[in-house]
Amino acid sequence: MKYRFATPDDIQLLARMNMELADEEQHPNRLKSEGWFRDRMGQFFESGYKSVLFEMEEKIVAYALYRNDPERYDTIYLRQMFVVPEKRRGGVGKKVIGILNGEIWPGTKRLTVEVLCHNEIALKFFQSVGYKIYSLELEMKPEARDLSQSN
Repeated sequence: MKYRFATPDDIQLLARMNMELADEEQHPNRLKSEGWFRDRMGQFFESGYKSVLFEMEEKIVAYALYRNDPERYDTIYLRQMFVVPEKRRGGVGKKVIGILNGEIWPGTKRLTVEVLCHNEIALKFFQSVGYKIYSLELEMKPEARDLSQSN
């Protein structure tokens, strides 16, 4: 598997793959426009994120978006990882993680990734490559808030 770092010229491709990722994982952003995803990917690049594109048989089959965590100097935060559907369950994801761990990320860094609680496939995948559950983030949407209890 070959890889290369993405450039601003790849933002459209990354935006399309991120749209597919958001749709598959039923993320609330799935309802946003392609332009929104393109702008968002541009903002990631501008704010210090790096993206790696992975290629097999001269086709892009995966990408990873990450950055050094600005709040924890010893941590790399993997924000997104996506493998095209036709290449899943064939070891591509594990190869991506292997390349990131062995060739791109320093071995001295702690690694983190967020997985939506309902995304059992992603949770099992990341656990299979060595990630452990560390914390659980809870949310309360505005429509669920009971403001009458604020005395």
